[in-house]
Amino acid sequence: MGKIVRQVVGAVAERDMSHLERKQFELSIAEKITVLTQPHRRGRLSEMRECALGRFVEDYKCGVEVYNAGHEYMCLVYKWRMACGINVPRWVRQEFGGPESQMDGDALAKFAEHVREWKSEIKRCENVLKAAGLPAYRAAVAMIFDGMDPYPAVCEPLKRALLQLAIEMGKFPY
Repeated sequence: MGKIVRQVVGAVAERDMSHLERKQFELSIAEKITVLTQPHRRGRLSEMRECALGRFVEDYKCGVEVYNAGHEYMCLVYKWRMACGINVPRWVRQEFGGPESQMDGDALAKFAEHVREWKSEIKRCENVLKAAGLPAYRAAVAMIFDGMDPYPAVCEPLKRALLQLAIEMGKFPY
């Protein structure tokens, strides 16, 4: 692969590129090679492959709607956990945290209503995932929240569960 890169870089370098531009081009090629050789990417540049859910969606051709539903479900659960005072990963606190400020009575009541709505939506999503069976539910939770790739034996029911989750979350127009 390195020989091909040198040929490409050499062909591009023959053009009217400055030394700096040529170096930047060589670095971008080297970065792409590094990305493509990562085992979890399997030669693909898709950003979805950086997580277990994205790899599963691409490998089993579930569709980007399923990925979006799984990611939205994860964010919903983390928002609810954060609102209830349950510890969440740092990136969640940074994305959904915001400044700590005092709420008046109306804002607090409205926020409490949002938290109740989040909990009922989480319950609906959990029921949809559990309908595919306990192994599929556990695999979905481990994949979405812990980044664990599922075992091959559970992949078909897991795929059905995630498709149902996407339907439940309104990701398909029908």
